[in-house]
Amino acid sequence: MVLMGMDMPLAAIQGLIGSAVDILIHLGRLPEGTRKILEICELLDYDRKEYRINPLFCYEKEEGKLKKVGTLSETEKLKTYGQYEKYCEAMETFGEENFE
Repeated sequence: MVLMGMDMPLAAIQGLIGSAVDILIHLGRLPEGTRKILEICELLDYDRKEYRINPLFCYEKEEGKLKKVGTLSETEKLKTYGQYEKYCEAMETFGEENFE
């Protein structure tokens, strides 16, 4: 959409996206027609070729639940904005369990 309104190099736009987005949430439709969160990933950086991502949660089709597969590696922003303790509390409550 950015390319429709401006004449900017694609690499510059991709770099801006990489620096602006921290978490990606992939919502998808299952074969039976329901929508579920299929994956939650942390966007680490963009190296002019591809985005580096860290998967945090992934939907397990067999179990029908969202399962924790990784941990958040970039916590500096959470600490800067005073949200790190709330994140730790949420992970204690939900981190080791599966999500429906």
